[in-house]
Amino acid sequence: AFASQPIMPASTRIICRMPATSRWLNTTTFKPSRTSCAAMSAGMPFRVISAHLEDADPSVQIAQAEELLAGPGNTALPTVFLGDFNSDANAAPASGAYAVLTGAGLSDAWTAAHPGDPAPTCCQDPLLQNPVSLLDQRLDLVLVRGGVQVLEASRVGADPSDRVAGLWPSDHAGVVATLRIAR
Repeated sequence: AFASQPIMPASTRIICRMPATSRWLNTTTFKPSRTSCAAMSAGMPFRVISAHLEDADPSVQIAQAEELLAGPGNTALPTVFLGDFNSDANAAPASGAYAVLTGAGLSDAWTAAHPGDPAPTCCQDPLLQNPVSLLDQRLDLVLVRGGVQVLEASRVGADPSDRVAGLWPSDHAGVVATLRIAR
């Protein structure tokens, strides 16, 4: 799953004021990543884990999700997992990495804020020129546990009005969540 070399560039990034740990994944298609850091909000410590899981092999995604839980996710701190998990949260029944993560007690911020709203985040045409949105899977997620309260969640880059010069901002819509860390 994850290799042990430090990374600099990443497809999903977060900014930490404290030391962060990052690793490349062993893949043949591209180099997804994970980054975790300790953070503070109003004096309350919590953990943030950003991940971009393998897109081609569900068994690798499951192994990566299990490693996230056993590694940086193995903490008593309130925890926020975010990123492109390449596992459709709208699949019925839940499967893959999404099932592993939610089965381990993580709550889906989008589902908490918008029960029943599928809100797909992937995937526009690679050239980003499609006039009508092609989003049909919810791969980009904010998952929380341990005293993290979801106040609201929204998508960015999913509405045709978000297009600039006829192009979508990305092949994925982003998810923005407002969270409160319990005292």
